[in-house]
Amino acid sequence: MKLHDLFSATAPHHGLNADGQRHADRCVELARDRVPLRYPDGSETGFGLTRELQLLDGSCPPGRVRLDHHEWIESPAGPLAFHRGGRGYADAQNVKYGHVALDDMAADPGRPTRSGGHRGSPVPPAEDVRIAVRSIPPQMHYKRPQDVRSGSNRGARFLHYGDPAADQGDRHDVHYTYLLWSCLNARGGGMVRALLRDGQIVTRCEVEPVRMASWDGAGERNGFVEMLYVRTAQGLYGWSVGAHALHEGPPIEHVLPFSRIDRAA
Repeated sequence: MKLHDLFSATAPHHGLNADGQRHADRCVELARDRVPLRYPDGSETGFGLTRELQLLDGSCPPGRVRLDHHEWIESPAGPLAFHRGGRGYADAQNVKYGHVALDDMAADPGRPTRSGGHRGSPVPPAEDVRIAVRSIPPQMHYKRPQDVRSGSNRGARFLHYGDPAADQGDRHDVHYTYLLWSCLNARGGGMVRALLRDGQIVTRCEVEPVRMASWDGAGERNGFVEMLYVRTAQGLYGWSVGAHALHEGPPIEHVLPFSRIDRAA
């Protein structure tokens, strides 16, 4: 079964990819010098946070880290809230995204601010698929240079949404991708809801995929990236990369149909 066959019976995605997503930044103190970052099932990613991290943009005082606090997730490690890594931190590429357990925080960060706009809403399932984390070439951008105030689309790379654990920062032995509240073609899109590990089983939903053109550094079209709406075992819904293609090459699949899942795994 080919990738396009997998998505043949789908409904429109209206209302699930809404404009206007905003961060719900919340600054928290860690309970210990170092705490682990986690997947939605509570297991550790291999990355962590320390009390020495600094947010250079001033969004949190020294000694605190930044949550994007839209929800609590129940897990075997206790309630989890989502940490927003990356931009704003010193050494941003080595400060990763991921969930943090309430027990690893010095205090409860309070009531979450809902994402709203029907983002992450439940929809009927279609079939199980397996996440196959793939790198996306750095020459593939989701904006043209003329769409960016600076005139450079260098920071608008799809690379950040392929294999961000291994393709950014100093470590290359951990592989995961992102579950997003909305796609990169929505205003405020691309904000991360959770991590999806390589090989993880998720459920593809009966929602029409979103295909976005990619652009090179000169603003010429050079391929596409397709996003799928999926559900995790924890009941989290959102968008993740389903495939990408550079130039006229064949699509590289980021999910595998159930018929290709190794049932012995």
